[in-house]
Amino acid sequence: MALESYKSENLHLIKEALDYTQVGLTVTDPSLPDNPLIYVNKGFLDMTGYQETEVLGRNCRFLQGDETEQIALKQIRTAIENKEAVTVQLKNYKKNLDKCFGTS
Repeated sequence: MALESYKSENLHLIKEALDYTQVGLTVTDPSLPDNPLIYVNKGFLDMTGYQETEVLGRNCRFLQGDETEQIALKQIRTAIENKEAVTVQLKNYKKNLDKCFGTS
């Protein structure tokens, strides 16, 4: 039982660290239809201008716009399908439509 308590406490500390880092972080669930966001941290919310209730459950496509690179999006889709890691830089858009860059 001590191990379970230790794991639970560590998960709490990890989540707290992720919540307060200034780097924008998101987690999606590719096992659900349309790969929705299931976690966003404060850094992401501050960077994009959205509230958590506006983004959870949505696919990240709402951040895309005219200048979002289609090649990078294809690389991400392929990596998700193949369960592989990929790093690309995307030009996405904040709630106020200003551009912001993200690495996925």
